[in-house]
Amino acid sequence: MKKNFIDKSKTYYTEKRWHHIEGMLHLLDDVKKIYHLSDNLYNDLKIAILLHDTGKKFDSEYNKYPYSGIIHSRISYKIAKHDFGIKDRVILNAILFHPTGKAKMSTLEKFLYVIDFSEYNRKFSKAKKIRGLLLEKKLTESLLCSSKMKLDYIKSTEQAIHPNTIEMVKYYEKIY
Repeated sequence: MKKNFIDKSKTYYTEKRWHHIEGMLHLLDDVKKIYHLSDNLYNDLKIAILLHDTGKKFDSEYNKYPYSGIIHSRISYKIAKHDFGIKDRVILNAILFHPTGKAKMSTLEKFLYVIDFSEYNRKFSKAKKIRGLLLEKKLTESLLCSSKMKLDYIKSTEQAIHPNTIEMVKYYEKIY
């Protein structure tokens, strides 16, 4: 990956948000070794990680809307496509669906969803549990557990639950 791509992506983040990205990249390196990821999947995941939250800085403009916490994924999708020239549908979909998940996720989408939830700089116990499952080569279990945890959290805050999240949980409960 070219340094200018990384440097450009970094301009979209606060220092705190970049710390999150670094934690994800560190976890990705460990995941690559454990799961023996192909270079293509690893590089696609790295791109998705670098770009998945580029729209976060616009979140506060949309606080009054339902699902305001996930609007950044649509903005990040557009930034990836237009500012970075990403054309790969799998990468773009991973960015778009990373906060909600969906049924029938691609491998890249699953990894991005779980790594985002459980990256090394997330110190809360649920993130550590999911990270442990992920590093034990239990990708689907870590996906299902993290999505249920996210669903429980959203319910506890009385925010709107995106239909994709509900569909994802139902789908992976059936197949797991």
